Parts: sequence; C-alpha cells; structure tokens
Amino acid sequence: MTSEIISGAFESVGIPKMQTMVYLDLLKHKDSTATQISKRTKMHRANVYDTLTKLKEKNLVYSSNKESKKSLRRKL
Repeated sequence: MTSEIISGAFESVGIPKMQTMVYLDLLKHKDSTATQISKRTKMHRANVYDTLTKLKEKNLVYSSNKESKKSLRRKL
C-alpha cells in the first residue's frame, strides 16, 4: 500500500495530516521514540507527543517500554 493511498484513506475519514505523517513514519520505522519521529518528520517533539496521543486514542498506535525507552508502534 502506498503512502498516497493511506493518506487518501485517512483524509476521507477525517484524520488530520499531522497524524497521517506520524503514522506513515511508523509504517516505515516500526519501533520509534517520539524524538526519532520528530527528527524524521521535522515536527516539533511536543506536537509529535500530542499527535501520538491522538493516534493512541484511535487505537492506531501503541506504546511499549523496551530497554528503558518508551517506543511506539503502529497497530495496523
């Protein structure tokens, strides 16, 4: 599935672009910290945390503690 298809699907159900960007980044990089996502997407880390919270509320991502680091993964 290409990122254009996913972006279109997310847009059609009302998921904002920032959430789509973070989700697409997690598709490419399975386990990631908020800092890693922030660097790759060029988003401020605070915005990444807010976006991840919203994605978790939608059950699209989950967090796990691995090696004393909190990492995030996509669910789908």
